[in-house]
Amino acid sequence: MNQGLPSLPRGLDIDGGDLLCQCSDGDDVERLDEGFKEDGVGQQGGGPLCIADLDLQPHPEGGYGRELSRTSTQSSLRYTLTHDCPLLQLGVNKETITHRFVAGDGALEYVTFCPITGVLSTTFVGREHTSTLTVPGGMWKGGRLVSASGTPDTDASTHVVVREDCTPPWTPEAYTAVSTGKVRDVVDDPATRAALLPFVKE
Repeated sequence: MNQGLPSLPRGLDIDGGDLLCQCSDGDDVERLDEGFKEDGVGQQGGGPLCIADLDLQPHPEGGYGRELSRTSTQSSLRYTLTHDCPLLQLGVNKETITHRFVAGDGALEYVTFCPITGVLSTTFVGREHTSTLTVPGGMWKGGRLVSASGTPDTDASTHVVVREDCTPPWTPEAYTAVSTGKVRDVVDDPATRAALLPFVKE
């Protein structure tokens, strides 16, 4: 297992925006990805049925996922968090990952942090929020399942399914979890530390 955090990819232009997460609210939301029937999932219990129907497995970063495709340059994953497993562990990927809302009645709250600039951002991905979020490789990222209004009040039927497109292809070796100690060592601002620590899973 990696003990240190992967360094930011070479060639990134800090001032030019390469270290900024990109969001969009276009009309290209994949609401019925690969035949997924959102209404059926919502009516029959949300998260648990979603996992069974989509053949999702526990993911090393938290939540559940299943790889949809893989080429030499990109991999795609279907991913969800549930009421019983609501946390995406704070960590860092070497890959640049685009998260696209597919279906669901809740939202995913993503927190991202750049260890170079110290910039912290929070983005909600869901039907009533941003439809697409791109996080550059090297950024810290955590997430959790929240209600459609963005509050942590969820129940067993609350669910969100996203598609993650990873460039280059996702590998477990290119991911490192961020510990409480790492947050305290790297993050000087108390408010930023307080915002990140709820996403740490020791």
